[in-house]
Amino acid sequence: MFYKNSASHTEPDLDVSIYTGQLYWWLVYNYFKELIIVPILFIVLAGIWLRTFPFFLVINRNLKTEWENLPEFAITNHAQYVIKKYFVLTMISILVLVPFAVYYCFRSPDFSFLDKILLIPISIICAVFIYITTIFSQVYQILVVIFIFEQCLKLGKNETQQTETQVAKKQSATKNIIRTLYKCFIIRDFVIIPVIAIFSIGWLSELLPVGANATLKTQLTYSRVFELVSNDSIFFLVPVTVLYYFYRTRNLNNKKNLRNPLQDYIFKQAMIMVVIKAILITVFLIMVLLDNRISWLMIASRMDQMVVVVAVQISAIICFQKRLIAYRRSRKQEVFATNLPPIIIVPPNC
Repeated sequence: MFYKNSASHTEPDLDVSIYTGQLYWWLVYNYFKELIIVPILFIVLAGIWLRTFPFFLVINRNLKTEWENLPEFAITNHAQYVIKKYFVLTMISILVLVPFAVYYCFRSPDFSFLDKILLIPISIICAVFIYITTIFSQVYQILVVIFIFEQCLKLGKNETQQTETQVAKKQSATKNIIRTLYKCFIIRDFVIIPVIAIFSIGWLSELLPVGANATLKTQLTYSRVFELVSNDSIFFLVPVTVLYYFYRTRNLNNKKNLRNPLQDYIFKQAMIMVVIKAILITVFLIMVLLDNRISWLMIASRMDQMVVVVAVQISAIICFQKRLIAYRRSRKQEVFATNLPPIIIVPPNC
């Protein structure tokens, strides 16, 4: 089936078009539930992101000057930069790739040369943007976890006002942490995981999707265990840290430290992440029990980028809604003032 006969001799010739079509229908047969549930959840989160994105930009643009003097500005500014520059491009590339991929699959195996030329660069561009936003979501969650632990250490203590030098040092230290985390995750994905996969027994089978009838024991290969520990476990860091924070505050009799606007903003982000993750965990744990397939938990962690971005934008609206309303009113007053006729002062008759 995969070979073509020549007039002079028989030479093995892999028909990529037929193989791609068979692989596509194999994925549909074995992962039909995932192909239904995951897009629905993705569309819901994407709709929330699109609805809140304009307000998020307005809030960041108008309050940036006030936030620059706060120690946590390096965290929130990094989120705003990645969402505005890379996450938007990620969503656009997905919007372009999905219709083309559906057309490509239904056209299988009758691909034209133009189809192959177009699909490859679009897929590469989309994969690069998805990878950038995925690493960002992991880095940002660790930053939120570090922030909450710092808040736990300050519970019950009087926090002194920081000087400009101390704020600058704190922001510089946060930027160094961000750069270090990105380097660690890149080394993990492009060095450690491939090495573990190559030197594992049956490494080729570990790189392929697990069949529908595979047991949980056969799914826990070396590379997947490492991926669960180093990658998918990040999905649970923020919920566990928030629970630890509430555990620490249970005996304080509501004596909590006052938080500046950005501290309250980041804490709200963590709370919204917990709510969305709780919904996803419930859905995917039910599917793990029904399907006996651990890949559902991995799928949950792959949605982290959407969860983080949606949480950041929703919390911005919740925390700074009054500022947003004041901004809109001021804009209306400016427009009204510009539409008024000019005031002409007539000198009195002498």
